[in-house]
Amino acid sequence: MKSVDTREYRVEVEIHPENGGVRKETWYNQDNKRDRPGDLPSTVSYKRGDGKLTSAMWEKSGKLHRLGDLPALVILYPKSDIVKSEHYFVDDLMHRDEGKPALIERHENGRIALLQYYENGLRHNLNGPAIIGFDQEGRVTKKQYFEFGRAVTSNSPFRFPKL
Repeated sequence: MKSVDTREYRVEVEIHPENGGVRKETWYNQDNKRDRPGDLPSTVSYKRGDGKLTSAMWEKSGKLHRLGDLPALVILYPKSDIVKSEHYFVDDLMHRDEGKPALIERHENGRIALLQYYENGLRHNLNGPAIIGFDQEGRVTKKQYFEFGRAVTSNSPFRFPKL
């Protein structure tokens, strides 16, 4: 049996003064916290002029939150449909399971610019760097290692052995 969300919601809409199009829509639950039923974004922003999507944010009771290995915040480049960044949150903490990055940033050409690994809000990766930067051709330009929020070197005696 499928459950039905019977809570009341309200939506605020900001209008572009120049063209009358929607600039931003934000949904609120009965406790006046950003929230939207189902797996729909609580805040959606649009580009001035043509109404193209520029960002979408998923929140539950005012906290960035999305399950199912899906990003809670997506930002697009305003001149294209290329995703600029994806941010994964659970209960307002950057988090992603199974050794996947919780923050992915892309260059305007669509190639990966930055990967950051988080677990429960702390930079963390036992299997390699927690921060990896890339140039526009995809070459690695930066590596930083973190465990449970603490910076470590790649050969630190405190690094856990790979299992």
